[in-house]
Amino acid sequence: MRLFVSAMILSFMVSPVLAGGHLESEHSLKKDRFAAADSNGDNKVSRAEFMAMANKRFAKMDKNGDGVLTKDEMRRRKHKGHSEH
Repeated sequence: MRLFVSAMILSFMVSPVLAGGHLESEHSLKKDRFAAADSNGDNKVSRAEFMAMANKRFAKMDKNGDGVLTKDEMRRRKHKGHSEH
């Protein structure tokens, strides 16, 4: 499960926001995502910082708070796009 969540968060951090989006705005968003993950501001994302971000995203997606993601919860995230951070 940890590996899945880690892969999911990593894809959010490096994927383009919208198809056909501007490179400059995508770069800006990636910097914002990195800054959000880098909680101590040392310009590095530690495993602990990465997992903290992953846990936050998982909790947002887990609408009923049961500790698991259903297909419906995953689908909702997919339809929203990658604009949350």
